[in-house]
Amino acid sequence: MKRTPLRRKAPLRRSSRINPVNTRRRKKLQKRNFGRHAEWIRQMPCALTGAPGPSDPHHTVRRGMGGCGGDRSTLVPLSREAHEEVERSRDPETERVLRMLAQCLWAVSPYQDEEDDS
Repeated sequence: MKRTPLRRKAPLRRSSRINPVNTRRRKKLQKRNFGRHAEWIRQMPCALTGAPGPSDPHHTVRRGMGGCGGDRSTLVPLSREAHEEVERSRDPETERVLRMLAQCLWAVSPYQDEEDDS
């Protein structure tokens, strides 16, 4: 039995307009999530491979595990390839070592006492 495709008589209309970007909020979140501590982390070599910087700051505690994007004390420098591999594999031993390294880096960070503008 041959069927014809369904055709819409009226074009779809957007139910609501798209909200404009709140630049002030975005700048505040950017500063909180990627402050000077994150810049300091970016300049370091990769923690796993030793590849020279700039590195990607990796949050060792995922949001689903109780972490938040603004927690700078959980940042570890990883090269792009190592970052993708860690995200893909989710090896518990690697995660544990990276969390310990993040605590050590946060302890020696020159930006530890910075106030958040939250």
